[in-house]
Amino acid sequence: MKQKGSNAGDAGHPGIQEFLPATLILSLCFVIPLVIDAQAPAERPSIDRLVQRVESFWSALAQGDKFRALEYVEPSSRDIFTAWQVPMFSRPRVARLEPARTAGEVLVTMEVERILPPLTAPVTWPVTQKWIFRDGDWFAVVERFLPPFLASPQNIPKPGLSPQEIEERVKRIRRLLSFDTTDLDFGTVRQGKLAQMRIGYRLAGSEPLDLVFRNAPQELMVRGVEGRKFQPGNGRIEFEFPTELMAGKVERSFAIVVRHDGVEVPFDFRMRAYVYAPVAAVPPVVRFASGEREKEVLIVNNSKSAVRIKAPAEPRNEFSMDPLPLELAPGGSARITVRMRLPIGRKDYRTGMSLDFAEPVEDMASLNLPIIVNPVEEELLDPMKLTPQQIEELIRKAKKPEFR
Repeated sequence: MKQKGSNAGDAGHPGIQEFLPATLILSLCFVIPLVIDAQAPAERPSIDRLVQRVESFWSALAQGDKFRALEYVEPSSRDIFTAWQVPMFSRPRVARLEPARTAGEVLVTMEVERILPPLTAPVTWPVTQKWIFRDGDWFAVVERFLPPFLASPQNIPKPGLSPQEIEERVKRIRRLLSFDTTDLDFGTVRQGKLAQMRIGYRLAGSEPLDLVFRNAPQELMVRGVEGRKFQPGNGRIEFEFPTELMAGKVERSFAIVVRHDGVEVPFDFRMRAYVYAPVAAVPPVVRFASGEREKEVLIVNNSKSAVRIKAPAEPRNEFSMDPLPLELAPGGSARITVRMRLPIGRKDYRTGMSLDFAEPVEDMASLNLPIIVNPVEEELLDPMKLTPQQIEELIRKAKKPEFR
């Protein structure tokens, strides 16, 4: 969508007919007398003027400019708007206009794009908001108990189902949806490469099914279920995850939970892989808890060649490793001690060291050893029990890099 500014004199603004069906325009006419001239605020409501102000308001929000967006907010609710925590989104567009119960009020549904992990493709997200005509212009109404992105008219709870109704609906969904396999075997993957595999699914019927992921590994990326939906017919799902910080046997489990017709149906998946590194560290990441000053790490030579690890030419001020230099026979292993030479008080401080080889082994010239001091361990949350505030916080952190 081409963006418009907040200038009411924009002569290039499109007419409402470009994106609203005729039936909707007629229904609005019974509630809001149309004014054709949208060049300036008027005494009578103009739908073109409404759309122009809605677009300007959401364009400002998408750019993170809440100060500019504030001018489109109804004055009595500006304090509430100032306290809004608006998540990142893009590509806002007007999807629907509906007359409200009171004359001069319209419910505006926007569609925006957001990234919802573990999905990597943007998700279309609807947001419904009331706009009112007041003092010759349109203003957004910000309701105290209806923050954006978390609630809308289609989220109104439905009456509870009986146990028998739930069982019947769960059985029906399991008959409709099937997968080639739920045992994801990625095989042997060279450390540093992406572990990848693809499976097929079949969905009978004509309705798509909504889905969410439960306990999905943070590193797992999924493609093929754009919009968080299974589409009717035959489809494919692609799974992949990075292996830079993995070594040896990797096993995980998670569930894809289908939400449809008032019930939730989990489909349990197991994933496994063997991440091969010619030389590996166990554990692959060194974590110093509060008060710890040294940690032991096992260095394993998985290759068929001898490995000689050199002593660092210039020891770091923060950490040391010994004994170095170190020689490992094919298939051999040895323990080294990583010591913190100076106390570090920062929480979640992240750095790393490198074990350099005298000669490359299977194109591997060194072993990187990430280090985290005073790690902040996040509590594992059940996605099915998350509060709206927790959901927004997880989305906000989704793009945070693992290591700085």
